[in-house]
Amino acid sequence: MHALLLALAIATAPAPEPTQAERLAGYITTVYHGADSYALELAQRIIWEADHHRMPVEMLAAVCHNESWFQLTAKGTSGERGLWQVYPDEDWRRMSRLNQRHWARDIVYSTYRAAAILAYHLHRCGAHTATCAGAYNSGNHWHVRRGYVARLQTRSRAIREVLMHHGRPR
Repeated sequence: MHALLLALAIATAPAPEPTQAERLAGYITTVYHGADSYALELAQRIIWEADHHRMPVEMLAAVCHNESWFQLTAKGTSGERGLWQVYPDEDWRRMSRLNQRHWARDIVYSTYRAAAILAYHLHRCGAHTATCAGAYNSGNHWHVRRGYVARLQTRSRAIREVLMHHGRPR
C-alpha cells in the first residue's frame, strides 16, 4: 500500500522549476536549433561570467545573440570568429589552424574573453546600457553600427523575460 501511495505521489508531483541556465539554454536553442549540444554549457558560462563581471546576464547573452545568433562556428565578414565574433589578435595569428578552430569553438575561453571585453566597455562608459554594450561590436563607443543597439535592447528584454520566467522563448 505504501509503495502505491509513493508511486502516486511521485506521479502527481509537479515538475521542478527550470533553473535560470535551463531557461537561457531553451532560449538559445529556440534561436539556433543547431545549438542543442552546447546550449546548456553556454548558458551556464554566460551566467557565470556575467556574475563574475557584475553585469546583467541578459546583456551578455544579447551580445552573443547579436554577434552570431548563438552559432559556434560563425564567421564574420572581417575575419571575426566564433560565438562572440572576436577579431583575431596577434596571439591568434601565431596559432596553428587546428588551435585557431579549437579556440574559436571553446565556449569557456571565448565567453571569458568576450565578457572581459564587454565589461571593459561597460566600465569605461559607466553604465550597463545597450548603448555602452554596443561598443563591443565596434570597439568604439561613438561608432556603433546602425541598428545594433536597438537589436541589443530588444533581445536583452526578451532574454530578461525568459530568465524571469514570465515569457517563453521566441
